[in-house]
Amino acid sequence: MTPTSWPAVEFKRLEPVKLRMLEAILTSRTYDEINQDPPSGLVGNGGANGPWIVPVRQQLVVALAGLTPQSAASAAARWADTDEFKLRPTDRPRPEDIAALTVILGDMADLARMLEPGQSMYLLMAL
Repeated sequence: MTPTSWPAVEFKRLEPVKLRMLEAILTSRTYDEINQDPPSGLVGNGGANGPWIVPVRQQLVVALAGLTPQSAASAAARWADTDEFKLRPTDRPRPEDIAALTVILGDMADLARMLEPGQSMYLLMAL
């Protein structure tokens, strides 16, 4: 659980692969291009079970900060339709998943807008 003193968005099962896919949706770059960039590395390593802390790519932070409610809903629908969120590639995204991702993207956008220019956003992961 994230300490309450940290501005944060709770999102179970969010990992760098899903963030790279989101970045591809929000920017003009493809997932493969983003995936070829050097990894940003760990900022904190809690061992075999975590927690692990990795910086969110600045390109994604900027794209998140620019989201509007309409663009967040559109991005959520596209993100929900990726293999990372579906049980089978042929599955259609569920409306409740799109709605939940729309709320999360809105919260992530609000968090990104709270940051000073160039300030980092982090992903905290744990088992």
